[in-house]
Amino acid sequence: MKFKKLTLMQWKRIIFYATFLTMVMLVLFNTNNNLVGSKVFDEKVYEKLTRDIHNGVNGSSTIGVLKHWKEVKPATFVELQYILRAYETVKYTRALNVVLILLITIFIYDLSKRKEAILFPLIPIFLNSMWLTAEIIEIMFVILAIKYSKFSGILVGLATIFRPYAILYTYTLKKKQLIPVLLIGSMYALFLIYHNWFWGYLERLIEHNVSEPQIPDLIAFEFLILFVIIGWKTSTTKYVLASVLPLTMLGAHYFLPIYTWLFLGYLMEITSKPKNMVGEKYDNG
Repeated sequence: MKFKKLTLMQWKRIIFYATFLTMVMLVLFNTNNNLVGSKVFDEKVYEKLTRDIHNGVNGSSTIGVLKHWKEVKPATFVELQYILRAYETVKYTRALNVVLILLITIFIYDLSKRKEAILFPLIPIFLNSMWLTAEIIEIMFVILAIKYSKFSGILVGLATIFRPYAILYTYTLKKKQLIPVLLIGSMYALFLIYHNWFWGYLERLIEHNVSEPQIPDLIAFEFLILFVIIGWKTSTTKYVLASVLPLTMLGAHYFLPIYTWLFLGYLMEITSKPKNMVGEKYDNG
């Protein structure tokens, strides 16, 4: 009896479904998953920072509090945490995270036209990222930039002020689209300079990356290899590459952007008429 030789795409499909089935099993048996659990370490950090802002410590200033605790969190993201009352509860920040995940799932489906897009929420659950992270905001802005390419410069710029690593996506843009990124980035830099926090923030950010390396999340890294096999050599490769450098900080949630772009890349590869990516024209037909 002869077995039919499988094509590369058929092998990718097998690996894709096997990977997600394994992820489901690991999620079900992971008693430490933060889907409905207690606060994670970062949520406790934001609770501390926003409580100081709320109580008027260091002049009720976000920048002042960040200086006091020598934290490298973006002021915009900390301010968002404060607006969502992170000093009292995590239910509002986690609710926003769920909304963003659902919206990203919808946009992935819209871009790929594949029903497998519904599997996307499993990725942040698997990576223990069911709390509001800067990475999910980064993904939201960049996927909007993919969908609405005319505004990609503005959207990548907005992603940058919430997560500085998003500046790496600028290499995916056309020259004329760099202007909004530079304008938004310059405005944010001037804001930090005005509050005498720009150089301190930059120094602390470099120090944090160089002198405080983290042990890789082994399971996240192993599954990244599977996602690379599935989603490499696709129209999202340049976004995957932009997501590599931040992995020097190897907590599980740092893998979320690269998983997302490989997942989207795989779905777009098996779509007959995928939309092109940031800065490129595409046919809506």
